[in-house]
Parts: sequence; structure tokens; C-alpha cells
Amino acid sequence: LAFSFFYRDPQGFELSRLKVALSFVWLLPMANFTRAMQHKLRESLYTRGLGCQRVMIYGAGTTGRHLLRRLSGAPQLGFLPVGFIDDHTERHGRSIQGQTGKDYTRIQVLGGLDRLPELVRQHAVDEVFIALPGASKLARRVFAACESAGVPFRFVPHLHGVLFQELEIDTLDGIPLARRRT
Repeated sequence: LAFSFFYRDPQGFELSRLKVALSFVWLLPMANFTRAMQHKLRESLYTRGLGCQRVMIYGAGTTGRHLLRRLSGAPQLGFLPVGFIDDHTERHGRSIQGQTGKDYTRIQVLGGLDRLPELVRQHAVDEVFIALPGASKLARRVFAACESAGVPFRFVPHLHGVLFQELEIDTLDGIPLARRRT
């Protein structure tokens, strides 16, 4: 662009400097407008449930319920919770309430860790969110089960245990989620 601003053709063809300057002035707003429209379109599709990532939450305790409320309360993030997995058998079959806009949705606790590979296939799960911030031994078993099932996972970290290892930490509406860097 800068080259064309100072370029003069020996045969008399001249690119107007005003045209170059105006095209540059219009380029930035149009690029921003295009990105904003793509973002709004994606957000609109996610709100309708189209193109969302299907996620399963491991851990139906306080952290898991809080994560469900955040995920179902913000459909524009593009995550669709399809169920819980929890090893407490008294929770199996129960429904846990989340909020979608003004409506409330109920997500069922589908089973324990032993059923994870089967449930991931059955519900076409794209990712597992692990909501066990303090249970490191159990969390390691869940990580291994996710890896053997071939499903990516993120987890709510125990903040005192995060030591800047191979973790990439994101936030989901105020909830920290970590994933192993690949």
C-alpha cells in the first residue's frame, strides 16, 4: 500500500494518492464491520443451539451446578450441556436445573466414571468439563478416562495447586477453566 502511494509509472499511469488514502481509510472500518457481523451471526446461531459444542460436566456437586448455571445462562458462548457424570450413585438419575434465558432447563446425572466412554459416544460429546476443584486423585483418573475415550477436557482448577505447568487457563463467565497444553 505504501509503495503504491509513491509509485509513478514511466508510461504515464498514475495511481491517485487520494484513492489510495481513501481505500485505506475505508479498509479498517469495513474489516471491523465484517468481524462484528461474523461475531453477531455466530452468537445468534449459538443462542438458537446451532453449531454449539456439546459438553458433559463431570461432578454434580456445587462447582458442577455453578458451571451448569453459567453455561446454560449464556448460550451465546456456544456450549450446550448434555448431562452430568458423577460417581456418587445417589445422584444418578437426578436432574439438575440450569437456566437458559428466562427458561429453566434440567440436565440429568447419567452415570459414573465407568460409563464415560459410552456416554461420550451416545451423546456425541465434544468436550468434558471437569468440576472437581479439590479432588486431585479422582481428577487424575477422570483425565485418564477422557484421554482413553478420545475426548478433550477442561477442568476447574484448584487454584492453590496450579503451578504454571503445562496448563492453559481460560475463564468462562468468571469460572476459571484449565486445559493441558498440546
